[in-house]
Amino acid sequence: MSKKCILHIGVHKTASTSIQSALSSGHEWLNRIWRIGYYHKLQEHSFLPAFFDDAFLDLPVFLNLAGPFLQERQDFRDLIRSDFESYLASADVDTQVISYEGLSQLDEVYVTKLKAYLRQFFDEIFVVVYVREHLSCFSSLAQQFVKAGSLFSELRLNNEHMLGTAINWRNFGMLQNYQQMISTYQRQFGKENVVIRDFTAISRNGHDVTRDFVENVLQVTDASFSAFRENDSMDHTVTYILESLNRSVPLFIGTYLNPARAKSLTSRLMQLKAKTKFVLPKVDWTSVKSKAYEDVVWLMDATDGQIDYLNSQSPNPPELNLDLVPIADLGTQINNSLLDAERAKQRAAILSRLAKIEAIPGSEKNLELAPFINVCLVHSDAKFVLSIAQRLKRLKHVKHAYILADNVRRVSPDPEDHAKAAKFLATLPLQTYSPARLRFDL
Repeated sequence: MSKKCILHIGVHKTASTSIQSALSSGHEWLNRIWRIGYYHKLQEHSFLPAFFDDAFLDLPVFLNLAGPFLQERQDFRDLIRSDFESYLASADVDTQVISYEGLSQLDEVYVTKLKAYLRQFFDEIFVVVYVREHLSCFSSLAQQFVKAGSLFSELRLNNEHMLGTAINWRNFGMLQNYQQMISTYQRQFGKENVVIRDFTAISRNGHDVTRDFVENVLQVTDASFSAFRENDSMDHTVTYILESLNRSVPLFIGTYLNPARAKSLTSRLMQLKAKTKFVLPKVDWTSVKSKAYEDVVWLMDATDGQIDYLNSQSPNPPELNLDLVPIADLGTQINNSLLDAERAKQRAAILSRLAKIEAIPGSEKNLELAPFINVCLVHSDAKFVLSIAQRLKRLKHVKHAYILADNVRRVSPDPEDHAKAAKFLATLPLQTYSPARLRFDL
């Protein structure tokens, strides 16, 4: 068991996803060459807070992987915890890296619990946090919320409500409060054990933040290391298109993902080169800057003047002539086109793989089933997926039929689909088999 932990807590919009992608994809190399460990079964470690409070079972990692039913989310959490702790106990490394940007939003009570949990495994814990200039981070977070389905009007209202309030992991505004988040970790882990890195300066100088983490935090120097860029920014106009689509075809129906939204929409929009940076419209930047002033001064003092955001300039929103850009129509057209292409491609891939599986003799079928099931799980046509589940049942692959039907039961917003899935599940001899275990094993 390793005795040293590097706890990377973000913050949001400072390349955390890119860092996690690099650590996850390079975990074998880091382990073998540098004796650095990273639990890679889930790329980010957002499951960690749920180990000491059921309230965190509402996080996307549990809703997406285990569904809306509390007992199944608890079961899934318990499986992850058992696997994670077994990994920590058996890993033959000198240092473990734990990374989740949401840890920066924990208040003192939860950070205390986090410390107590980690102390079971580590003698030394070093906390690493990347900070970003407040106004730049404000706009970047606003865009991230649009990607998650928010509207501009909701963001402005939420920001007015959240300015100057205490950190809250459930609902936080777009203006970072570094003093609150970093001071909490300094009190719990010691100032000498909290490292503050300047995302803004690193990016401004043309350097890669992921490489900075690997080389300057992990002290790993190797020309073969590949940097990653994940969750990049979208163009100002493209963000308007996405926000408009959030109004006409919402990302969610209640707590369920809307099957009428193309899953590849955001990633495809992000492939368009950003010519102009997004700036949230109709924001009083003087007020935002004033609210950030105390935190800017604290950050400068906490880093002995090395991080100085006092002279940051307020952003100027690019001009956008909405009369010349049919935002609403364009967003709907892009979404519908992608959705049709997605479903056609997925349907063809599913039917082709199923035909091959049906032709494979005996136990060799199992080698093909896991990738096949994963293709089925992303298909948004619930009725088609249920038909595939019925064919798997006839092939006596009851467990995999259960996974598909159970997924329809969990993620489809259509009550009729729920009823059909439940009726099908009742015909399978797996009612006592844990759905959480099925998904975890997959």
